Amino acid sequence: MKILLIGHGKMGQAIEEFAIQRGHSLVATVDV
Repeated sequence: MKILLIGHGKMGQAIEEFAIQRGHSLVATVDV
């Protein structure tokens, strides 16, 4: 699954780590 993160706070970092462990790819991270 391709994932776009909005924000890179503690929750964004946790989601990124979890997604990578499950084999998903992060397409971009938008920090507002």
